[in-house]
Parts: sequence; structure tokens; C-alpha cells
Amino acid sequence: MQNIYSISISDVDLSGISAIMPNTQSNINFKQILESYTKYGLINGSNLAVDLFQIKPADIFISYSHLNKEKAYKIANYLMSLGLSVFLDYIVWSESDGLLRELDNQFCKNADNMYDYDKRNRSTAHSHAILSLALFKQIKSSTLLFVINDGSNIVSNVKNSIDSTLSPWIYEEVVFADELIKIKRNLNEDRSFFHSEPIPINYELPLGNYKKINSQKLLNFKNHCILSHKEINVSNLEEYLNGNN
Repeated sequence: MQNIYSISISDVDLSGISAIMPNTQSNINFKQILESYTKYGLINGSNLAVDLFQIKPADIFISYSHLNKEKAYKIANYLMSLGLSVFLDYIVWSESDGLLRELDNQFCKNADNMYDYDKRNRSTAHSHAILSLALFKQIKSSTLLFVINDGSNIVSNVKNSIDSTLSPWIYEEVVFADELIKIKRNLNEDRSFFHSEPIPINYELPLGNYKKINSQKLLNFKNHCILSHKEINVSNLEEYLNGNN
């Protein structure tokens, strides 16, 4: 992970870009998956996490709220049309809700077939731990992190220059990436880190040190490369986003 960019999409016309995304894991049978990883009554969570949430190197990791997922899909399609590799959880991974739902159905029901509150808390903890570790590894394997901001999922306080979000997943992904960048910077110096209405818990985002980009600039990247006779790759994209073009 090299850098984080907050991509503003609130005032840009994305109507010409498709929001249709391929889902490579659309019909997963989570019951069968859990059975295949169960031995002597225990689920092998480590192997389950590795196989279900596979990590693949990516040029760009897209962090977004499911409330603006169609806009995130459009940005992802645009980047992929340029030949850049993109991580978007919908493309690479199945919805993690399916795993949690199956855990709940198998382990969290009482004799009256109602869900037990305490058991559901434990199943949620397992599901969140598996997904969080996978997210961390995927962010570590990505070059740039784009935070999709349509003005509703991230709120900027102009007075104290603090951005915040109601999405725990955006918060987690940005903090993971920020910590990885700090570690990388420190190492370099030594050598010369669900889809319903949000619960009203607010998280401050460490975006103050990172550049905010209007998505129109992002959409102009291809023309920039053509006019400047540059190859379309993630290194030139980062250079372009950091410049005053």
C-alpha cells in the first residue's frame, strides 16, 4: 500500500459508464462449504478464510459504502477498462453476509427455532474476524486505496479538517491502509489497516494527510496518457493524481 485518495463523485456525470459487475462467486453454497471444513465437530477457520476470501495483488483497492455501490462499480469499470487491476469485494469475494447467515442458521438457534442473541454475537465476531483479516491482507497486497465519496458516506468538517463516516467498513479499511503506509514510511526512514441503514456510530477518518481527488480528474487520466505519450499503469496514475495536471 503506497497511498490513499478520497475520490469525490458527487458532482460528476458517470451515466456513460456501466454499473454492471461480474460476480465470480454468485451461487456459493455456504452450508456445503462449512461442512467441507468441519472435522471432529470443529470448523477450520484458518483454511476457510484463506480459501473463501482469496487474496490477489491489485493496483487499486476501492473502499465504498453499499449505499453508493453503483457509483463505485462505475469507477471500478472505468479503471478496469484502462487495464488496471481493481479489488472490489463484490467482484472478488462473495457477500460475507452469506457466511454469517449460515453460521447463524447452524449454531445460533434455540429449541424454538429463534435466534439466540448471545450466540449471534459470537457468530458475528467470528465472521467479522475472518473478513477483517482478509481485508487487511488484501489492502496490503494493493498499491493504492480509493475511498469513494459521494458526499453522504463521508462527512467533512471544514472547521477542524476532520473527515468522518458512519460506515465501520470504510473506517476499518482506511485505518488499515493508513497504518500500512506509516509502517512503510518508518521502514524507509530506518534504511537511509452490514448493508442496511447505518447504526449512528461515527468514526473519524485519517484522511487529512491524503489527497482529495475529483473523479473528473480520474476520468481524464486516459486522455492525459495519450497526450503525454505515457503508458497506462498504476505508477503513472499515482504520479498523475499527485501532480497539478
